[in-house]
Amino acid sequence: MTVENGVETWDLTVPPSVEAFGIDTDVPEGARTRVGAYGSESGGGRPVRFLLPGGEEVRVQATQVIFDALDNAQEMTDQSGKVILPQGRLFHLRVNAVPVEGAKAGVDAYRDVLEQLDLPDTSVGELQQKIAAADSVDPVDASQRVSVGASVPKTDGLDFGPSTSFRPNDEPLRFTLRLNGAWDPVPIP
Repeated sequence: MTVENGVETWDLTVPPSVEAFGIDTDVPEGARTRVGAYGSESGGGRPVRFLLPGGEEVRVQATQVIFDALDNAQEMTDQSGKVILPQGRLFHLRVNAVPVEGAKAGVDAYRDVLEQLDLPDTSVGELQQKIAAADSVDPVDASQRVSVGASVPKTDGLDFGPSTSFRPNDEPLRFTLRLNGAWDPVPIP
């Protein structure tokens, strides 16, 4: 991570490693998960830029940037034999952006990230439909988050994409924008 002109920049084009992502390796013996978490003290977050394989980049006002590394000594399969958790070290990224209030602000923030990533805006229409249907959601289900998301084409082993979510019973609606990443497994050192 570097900081230039007040913008925190994470280079996700490098091979995933605990060093590259500042993940704490001082964990108890036998721990499978290691975490590197970077939060903001202020409610307004901080400007963060992510450089992606393939040349894309995305900027958000982030409140949290969280990397984790999960060590899995052997692959796990379901009853059919399908691999549900591969062997190796699995790296993940979750970025929480500053929440915004109101349907227009939620749609605009999500659309902005889609545009930065050159992604189609088809999921914006889906989000607008879910917002329009928020008043008709069963009150029992209204506290559950409703979400939409998109993905950048997988490049150099990185699955990456934005999502946004809201609770239909929030008044006004409050939107949480997230960026998520997952890398193909690498050998456990």
